[in-house]
Amino acid sequence: MSYTANSLFRPRVLAGLVLLTAGAGLWWGWGPIAGNVEVVGKRWQRDIDIERLQLESASDWCTAMPPQARDVQRRRVPHPDTGTPTEHCRYQAPSWRIHYQASAEGPWTQSPRWPQPVLQGPGPDGLGAQRAAQRHEHYWLQLQSRSGTQWECALPQAQWQAISLGQRLHVQMDRHGVADCASVRAALH
Repeated sequence: MSYTANSLFRPRVLAGLVLLTAGAGLWWGWGPIAGNVEVVGKRWQRDIDIERLQLESASDWCTAMPPQARDVQRRRVPHPDTGTPTEHCRYQAPSWRIHYQASAEGPWTQSPRWPQPVLQGPGPDGLGAQRAAQRHEHYWLQLQSRSGTQWECALPQAQWQAISLGQRLHVQMDRHGVADCASVRAALH
């Protein structure tokens, strides 16, 4: 039996068309849809990590031990690279660790502000001192679809401030009615 190039080509084209049609149908049936939402609320939150200086247990080669190490226990062990006996130490050393997070939050009617935590001073040994560390800020839009579904999307502060209550946005939503927050940010450009 002999096949011509034309007879081999037809089944492949037909299979390709079937796959393309099926893919388009799946996209239409389950892909994202566009919809309008209304901004029904706005809120903000600003946090500061508060760290505390405390003793922590650690171990390392004695030559790499921090200068403020305490309660040092030394032992000689073979170094894994050279096999020569080397001093390895267990010790305690002061270390800054997050102790709590100070927060300030409010609705859009209040200007965003940073919390004003009262920091504890050090004890006689220097331990227990607190310091303000990393800051975090969050700005959320509260959105509502025509069906009444609500959700929140985080935005950078400049975009958050530029939006007013009652404003309508055209965004992408999945088939379950959940907004794609990235499309909210894109709608504002």
